[in-house]
Amino acid sequence: MRADRTTSRVKIVLPAPDDEKKKDAKGTGSVAITLGERAEGNAKAVVVVTVAPGSEAEIAGLEAGDRLMQINGKNVRSLEGARGALTGPLTEDVLVSALRTSEIPTRGAKVEVAPEAETLLLRVRRERVRR
Repeated sequence: MRADRTTSRVKIVLPAPDDEKKKDAKGTGSVAITLGERAEGNAKAVVVVTVAPGSEAEIAGLEAGDRLMQINGKNVRSLEGARGALTGPLTEDVLVSALRTSEIPTRGAKVEVAPEAETLLLRVRRERVRR
């Protein structure tokens, strides 16, 4: 190619928008929360135990005690499944459906849920986290 000349043998290829995202991805991340399990009847619920201060999870509104119901539209069935769903490319956010309750401890290990339970849908940005 030279200045002031026309050529027809040049092919310009622009990446598709999805390709740009993949190239810009700087690795994998997760949501900066610690998870645990709580017995609810015969089943176990996956709950947030702690939220890292100043993290994207805290900014999004997750709090300790929130019960994870769905992650990216899929029901949370186990602790391992929840951890896997929260981990992924840094360029993708996570949609978390959580149930926030006011818990009333009763005798023994039982927990009663107050009627003011609130279902939340939060978009949380993944970030680099230490394990």
